[in-house]
Amino acid sequence: MNLLKNKNVKTLKTVLKILEKETLEIFLGIIAVIIFIFYYKKVSFMSLIDFTIIVPFLILYFSKILSDFFSRILINKIEDYIKLERDYNALVNRYPLEKKFVEYDNRFSEVKSLIRNKVETKFHEKKDNYIFPIVIEVEMKNKKINVKDDKNKEYILPEIIKNSYEHLMNAHSTSALYNQINIRLDKIEEKNDLINLHTSRTMYYDSLVTNRVMDFKLFNNISIRDMLDPGPYINTIEKSLLSNHIGFNIYIKTKDNKLIFIKRNMNVSIGKGTLGSSVAASLKTRYCLDENLNFSIEGIKRAVLEEMNDELGIQLEGKEKETFSIEKNLKMIYRDIIEGGKPQFLFYLELNKDQEEVTDLFRKNLMKKDKKYETIVDGDEIVFLDLNNKKDLYLSPDTIIFGKDRYPVLPSVSGTLAYLLNSLEKTTNSDNSSE
Repeated sequence: MNLLKNKNVKTLKTVLKILEKETLEIFLGIIAVIIFIFYYKKVSFMSLIDFTIIVPFLILYFSKILSDFFSRILINKIEDYIKLERDYNALVNRYPLEKKFVEYDNRFSEVKSLIRNKVETKFHEKKDNYIFPIVIEVEMKNKKINVKDDKNKEYILPEIIKNSYEHLMNAHSTSALYNQINIRLDKIEEKNDLINLHTSRTMYYDSLVTNRVMDFKLFNNISIRDMLDPGPYINTIEKSLLSNHIGFNIYIKTKDNKLIFIKRNMNVSIGKGTLGSSVAASLKTRYCLDENLNFSIEGIKRAVLEEMNDELGIQLEGKEKETFSIEKNLKMIYRDIIEGGKPQFLFYLELNKDQEEVTDLFRKNLMKKDKKYETIVDGDEIVFLDLNNKKDLYLSPDTIIFGKDRYPVLPSVSGTLAYLLNSLEKTTNSDNSSE
């Protein structure tokens, strides 16, 4: 799927509005009836009477079917653009008081002169330097996490959302939906090198009608973002009125120095047809809660490992499993501004398997039928970025380019990749300077 340009999205939205109008169906039906009558005008009235009663209804019926068919195709193509802002510079500019946006400079890219005019999002003041609409909340350098969980506290939707629930849920009409209890992040406290996460419970459906439809129009062209997070800064997690279920991205590097990506399917609720991180998931309670329904740090670790198995068929074993930890592998907690500042964890790990082994596991996982839970995998195509050839990489908020391959992305992917690449470069430079 190619990235749609803003002007093309506007055109498709206009066509969709026309297709969704009942007047179009009636108009097409009337035209068809007139043509039918003119065609048979020499035939006697009595021989026509049955046809003139039946045919208009048939024409209107099939006009309705055609209109619905084309509407659904268009909705699936532009659903993400209707629900969430895709002008990423406009989104960054809406929150000028935010100072911790992720940035990335493509100064080492050898393809930048050929590529920079082919991406939708334009660089800011400095050529080939982009600002991504994700905000760094906590960088996990030598810090520990503690969970303060209230399993009896449940998120309550604001009244304005309750009153528009059906309308907002219809924004996901071509997505595969399911509901579940999720972990909500209520507050983050940072004390020296200790991070306290205050958590409770929310429903995934509550996130679908808040975080996942921030820019879907309610009335008078007003969106949820306009009402609940208008700027010039993002509400703190503690003050946010959104569902804010915790999600996470995992980047996995193979032993032959390649990062794993997944091409997302067209039925996922966000990022249809885009390139996703190695694993992208919500923090599912079926994995992260213990037998007493309590949430803890061990629950986060368990959920991450289970999602790797669900999405990729990768199971950490032996030393790899023993050495995996939140302190070591969690790189940052960030907020996705596209989704109203939804809290996300970024994990990174190095796997003792090469591209061929990972691809084999991934393909076997797609064919597996005896999974513990009924799961919807995000995608059925795996892609690798060779970190040995970073000179062929160009990274912008809406597009990742590896050599001749171009992939549309959401900033939750491009921005976290930018942060990770910056972090890995700093680590390499630090190691070299200490030698």
